[in-house]
Amino acid sequence: MIVNYLTLINQLYAIDKIMEENELIMVYKDEISSQTLDRILAITEFKINNLIDERSVKKKMFNVLVEAVQNILKHGEGNPKVMEHYKSMLVIGREAAGFFIITGNVLKKEKMVGLVNKLENINSLDDVGLRKLYNQTIQDNPFSEKGGAGLGLIDMARKTGNKIAYSIKDLDSEHVYVSMKSLFSLAPHAAN
Repeated sequence: MIVNYLTLINQLYAIDKIMEENELIMVYKDEISSQTLDRILAITEFKINNLIDERSVKKKMFNVLVEAVQNILKHGEGNPKVMEHYKSMLVIGREAAGFFIITGNVLKKEKMVGLVNKLENINSLDDVGLRKLYNQTIQDNPFSEKGGAGLGLIDMARKTGNKIAYSIKDLDSEHVYVSMKSLFSLAPHAAN
């Protein structure tokens, strides 16, 4: 029995080394629910506060994190058998260009085309275009039954100042796995 614990400890150290080498701050892979949301946000806020000095960057990162996780809560869905193998994921890390937030979750294929169109539209706009789209969306879209007015992705692009990178993987005839990456470019003095 002790050997199993030693193996587990060695595996955990290996994971820690992988995270350190790839500058991963946090990796979460499981169901994201309203109960886990508060814990995820509290841990992440603590980590962000310890890594970044610039207050405005911290605030933007935290706002994008909240928006990204709320997208998973509101729009992630799938067959329980599919969800068993493809859990929601949240990764926060650092790369040469700055900090990033990556999310992933299962989505029904019927929603994929609308999401891709929205992402392509958002990614095609500059700051002025994003501001106009944001204001137009506020005017045109009442709150949906899931509680949003369709502003989340627009707000994420506005706050990061970067395009939202995304990928889509087919899972079965009805589901896809969608991952999105938001990058926060930092000036050299803004990172520790």
